[in-house]
Amino acid sequence: MGAPTAMQSMMAEGATSTKKEKQLMTVDGIDSLKSQALTLLSLWALAISCLWIASDQQQVDAIFQRYPLLPTIYGATSVAFAFATALDVLAFLYAVTEEKRILSAVLAYVDFVACMSYCSMATLPLFTVSDLQQGNPVWIARYIEWLATCPTLLLWCGLATRGEKSLVQEIAAGDALMLVGGLVSSLLPGWPGFFVFCGACMTFVYIMSNMWVLFGHAIDPAAHPAPMLPKHALHLMRWEIVVTWSCFGVVEAVRRYGGMDYQVGEAINSVTDYAAKVGLAMIMVNCNLEQYMLRVEQMKTALGGVMKVMAKSNVNAMALDGMGEIDSEIKDWLSDQFAGTVDGGDSSKPVAKGKRMNLDPANMASSSLFSWDFDTEDLSEDELCAVAIRIFDEVNIISQLGLDATKLERFVYAVHDRHKDNPYHNFARAVMTLHTAYMYVCIVALEFCTDLELLALFISALCHDLDHQGVNNAFHINSRSELARTHNDQSVLENHHSAVTFDILFDNSTNLLDDLAKEDYTRVRALVIEMILATDMSAHAAKMARMEEVNSMGGFVNLRDDEDQRAFVLVVLLHTSDLFTPIKPFHVAAAWAGRQQKEFNAQVELEKSMGLPSLPFMQGTGKAALAKGEVGYISFVIRPWFQHMSAAFPELEFLMDNVDSNLERWRDAQALAEE
Repeated sequence: MGAPTAMQSMMAEGATSTKKEKQLMTVDGIDSLKSQALTLLSLWALAISCLWIASDQQQVDAIFQRYPLLPTIYGATSVAFAFATALDVLAFLYAVTEEKRILSAVLAYVDFVACMSYCSMATLPLFTVSDLQQGNPVWIARYIEWLATCPTLLLWCGLATRGEKSLVQEIAAGDALMLVGGLVSSLLPGWPGFFVFCGACMTFVYIMSNMWVLFGHAIDPAAHPAPMLPKHALHLMRWEIVVTWSCFGVVEAVRRYGGMDYQVGEAINSVTDYAAKVGLAMIMVNCNLEQYMLRVEQMKTALGGVMKVMAKSNVNAMALDGMGEIDSEIKDWLSDQFAGTVDGGDSSKPVAKGKRMNLDPANMASSSLFSWDFDTEDLSEDELCAVAIRIFDEVNIISQLGLDATKLERFVYAVHDRHKDNPYHNFARAVMTLHTAYMYVCIVALEFCTDLELLALFISALCHDLDHQGVNNAFHINSRSELARTHNDQSVLENHHSAVTFDILFDNSTNLLDDLAKEDYTRVRALVIEMILATDMSAHAAKMARMEEVNSMGGFVNLRDDEDQRAFVLVVLLHTSDLFTPIKPFHVAAAWAGRQQKEFNAQVELEKSMGLPSLPFMQGTGKAALAKGEVGYISFVIRPWFQHMSAAFPELEFLMDNVDSNLERWRDAQALAEE
């Protein structure tokens, strides 16, 4: 059915209410971070200009004469930061999500400001003050650079870890206070300067301890929400920040009170400043390249699925020869991939007709079907039917089984006609479920499923909500409806969907299974009934338990020869297809969630008019209730299920990114609606 149960929704409600007070760094944080970066960049440029105007050329010349290595140290550091900025740009270009792209852009801002600050210190006469304890120059430009970059960098860390907003702001404020304390301690003589320096060091310890906690929460395997970056990367970042930033305090203490040479201290500080920032840049580049390569692997998996579909469809050499606009090397590669199937097909087997009545499903581009972003929102009723027919054709099961292609079209239209015009449980959703099942089949099931099993799966996906009346099983049972009485209150709707499916298949004009042998028909019927009945969400926990058992034993094995295991895999694939909403792009997921809420609310009104009880999660209206329900639904139902699916079928692991991304978007929407 694809909707949360009452118990699961109440669990979700309780969980979200306990977290309501905690505000995390989210997408809103990214927007404020961009704004802050532009503001600080402008202020930095203004401050450097003021230092230049207020400078004394003779004083600066005297400093460089006393410390002749300083221009070289600062110039080399500036060049190094230019390299770091280039790394950030590389990370930006290879970012696979908008969040990671903006994270990389902020790092580019930080390294660019550092680059230009050191360049200014090396080439421009800038205003300086003298350390009252040892008479060494104090570069105001460096403190300005730190004030312009370090708090932003700390906010960036909070964003990458999805840390608690109040904690991140507290750390950033502490860092700014520490920098001011470090500067003031240089300008005070004797003991006053020492005490202020000690205060700055204590503030630094406080900052680092909180940073450790911030990253620790994100690295925790049970962390919810998941951080923006991989946990192994966050672990490296935590150590990189603590180690490199600690060097500044140690060097400054030894230089002030241990007699370290000023130029040696400046060289170490410059190298440490570079290491602190470029380390993050290199980790970010590595993260983005890892994600980029993961996307490449996903594309390979998807291409493999397409190739399996083409092989099932008996692609022949003539079809490849007709690809006139395709590069000859690519054409040769395709021929090589299909060696043994391209030219070796049995031409005596019946081939499904391309033209059926007023539709031409073959004209539906396969690339538009083989996409996880597919949505039915803008499709007409005829186009929905054409998509459904095309999916059956894509894996060639009609011609492989010698079935009547005309009856397929009539069957699809009959199924269309028996779907009611509900906001949510309608024919468009049936096609979405069928399409999602097709995607799963292409990725994980073509190698072991038989043609009969694929036929049963596709029929079940298209018909699993057939003649749905827009109300759930609880309504039928509480209202003592005819359906509830007919099916003894047991999976009322699912039994009805299955019965209506075979009503259509028993009609001679739409009996798609008419040409099957008796034993094949019996097998298909048994599978269809089993799969549709298993879409009852009350059976979700039992399927979860069995998936847990399967994964604990090392996953599915020997599927080609184990008919019972394959039957369960088909049940799992249809159930997962029925739960398609959270793996879609957020705008698609949000639209379907809104339709479901509309249908829920209509049922609640009907129940009120009949004096029947309503489930709490169906009573909510408006954006806040919608977001809250989706957060609970994804957290307690979808995410655990897809974790088991990813464990059983690693090829589907990338879908967890979609689930987690949508969960965070719903959390953001909930927080925004509740403000």
